[in-house]
Amino acid sequence: LDLKADERLALPSVAPGARLVLMSREPLVELRIGADSAENWYVTSDTSRHVRLTLQIVADRRVFGSDYPNVSRAALAGKLPPLPGEVKQSALDVARALGIEESAPPQQAVAALVQHFRRFSPSERRPTSQGLALYRELALTARGICRHRSYAFMITALGLGIPTRVAINEAHAWVEVYDGDLWHRIDLGGAADQLEMDDQGRPRHVEPRDPFAWPDRRES
Repeated sequence: LDLKADERLALPSVAPGARLVLMSREPLVELRIGADSAENWYVTSDTSRHVRLTLQIVADRRVFGSDYPNVSRAALAGKLPPLPGEVKQSALDVARALGIEESAPPQQAVAALVQHFRRFSPSERRPTSQGLALYRELALTARGICRHRSYAFMITALGLGIPTRVAINEAHAWVEVYDGDLWHRIDLGGAADQLEMDDQGRPRHVEPRDPFAWPDRRES
């Protein structure tokens, strides 16, 4: 890392609820690790210099591949951000078009949303709308890659009273849905046909159990 005195430098934030166990750095300079309200990690220092930083972290395995439990709306209220009235109404209109009522239990609503947004298909056709109309176009035409699915899923889920956020890196986007205890990371799919990664020398990635079904001819 190239540190600049008293400036935040972003760190990879690999999992909701992750905790720092060990930290080593070369040279041995004073560092502070912090996180913002969305759990984006950063490091600050009183000095400007190049530092090699190694972190060991742990995260709850349930974040990846566990069932979304049967929870009450009251358990979710503390993490639910306020939505402008027109955004909430638009989200509820989309949800009803998908067959999801505002009164649906959170567990049922999350399952129905995952089922719909995993059916999206990549498309060369560019959206023609803006603002809330763009959200509705993405959600109801079921066209788009990972970031489009995640964005439209998040707006719809928030409108239904389910705390949801988007996690994104240079290759993919996911949604994270809160259950009153922890955030569940959910992969909605995307378009990985042009993604090339060199995995030589790395441990083989083993995907966690997926509690949600994939529609026919769709995959993670």
